[in-house]
Amino acid sequence: MNPLSQPIAAAAGAQQINVALLCSTTLTAVSADPKRTLEPVKRLVRHRATRHYFKNGDWTADPLQASVFADSVDAVQACVRYDLTDVELALRIGTSTCDLFSTPLR
Repeated sequence: MNPLSQPIAAAAGAQQINVALLCSTTLTAVSADPKRTLEPVKRLVRHRATRHYFKNGDWTADPLQASVFADSVDAVQACVRYDLTDVELALRIGTSTCDLFSTPLR
């Protein structure tokens, strides 16, 4: 396993997956099951107090409607451009019902 990969337990009792945390702009979940196809990991900006997601200068409670950022630099640039505070970067796989990981941005 890549030393930059970190195991993350998937929600709802699903198999354990590994998310490669590389400097690449493409972040994809990898399953131990070769027959299982996983979607790319989405980078979203989430407000920490309201738990709403950033959507083109506004907020939405629906993560499927949120703006998806190609990389963390794009997410930080949006935070600066829109003067967003109390926000975090959330990683989510496709239509999953929960975020895999989040970290404060600003």
